[in-house]
Amino acid sequence: MAGKKPQIPPDTVAALRAISLWDYIETSDRAAWRKIGRHYFNVEHDSLCVSENGKWHWQSRGEGGTTALDYMMLVKGLSFYDALITLQKAQLAPAITLAHYPETPAIGLMLPPAHSNNHVVIRYLANRGISEDIIHTCIAAGYLYQSQEQGGGMTFHNAIFVGYDSRGIPRNAFKRGTGRARYASDVAGSDKAYSFSLPAVDPKAHTLIRTEGAIDALSLATLAFERSPETWRDSHYLAGGLTHLPLDRYLAEHPQITDIMLCYDRDAAGLRMTCKHMNLYQDRGYTVINHTAPLGDWNEYLRHMKSRKEDCVAHHPRDPSR
Repeated sequence: MAGKKPQIPPDTVAALRAISLWDYIETSDRAAWRKIGRHYFNVEHDSLCVSENGKWHWQSRGEGGTTALDYMMLVKGLSFYDALITLQKAQLAPAITLAHYPETPAIGLMLPPAHSNNHVVIRYLANRGISEDIIHTCIAAGYLYQSQEQGGGMTFHNAIFVGYDSRGIPRNAFKRGTGRARYASDVAGSDKAYSFSLPAVDPKAHTLIRTEGAIDALSLATLAFERSPETWRDSHYLAGGLTHLPLDRYLAEHPQITDIMLCYDRDAAGLRMTCKHMNLYQDRGYTVINHTAPLGDWNEYLRHMKSRKEDCVAHHPRDPSR
């Protein structure tokens, strides 16, 4: 299709985002800088300085970074995609190939109809220990809602966890039953390269917490919220099973992320994929931390901790006179 932008493979994105500003200046942009000792100073902005180790700082603006990609976006004002293309033209990374991740038509996803309220979903998640503040945050943002579906002459109210692309279009949805049966499935038309996520509030946040299930992500968010309600969204949260596709996509769309915390389940599949993903993303230059669930999964751990807290309160009631 004429005018269609090429998709940039994650491996190429990783190579482009690893280019230091120093290397870019040395090969492609010497005219815009003057070298003094072990530093480069920008000709137009004399408070913009690059050290030999690749780190740069724009003192008058309070901006800084370690890569040429940071510079392209923060100083030049380029979009993430245009910054990648500019660096690619400098021939400092492998060539971009077409259709590495072919786009799935957004119209393929058929979201289940929403119910008039979310009471069942709120109660279901709260009973699993999830903070109601976090539940309401997800509902308000459109990441979560309660469906109303028919089947076998019955009405079902499922929890629907929605994943969006960078344009805000729903591309993935996961359905979980709120009744006694542990019903869970992808919604028809879901694109596996997207998944449920809670983006950090600060666009410069550099840590991503990666879980298997959406409820695991909400469980870790709850634990963070209980520690500090003001800072629980200082990190990104991303679910998506054990496939690398949503993680690759999210990293490509959030180039500021440098640290990945793998919070998979404590079972054979989770432990095996933790080892695989640690090696894969460390090789791509990320700092990767193993944070496997202490129990079966993170929601099981959250409920265990809440149960212990309740037992402690029951055995040591507060003195009513205090």
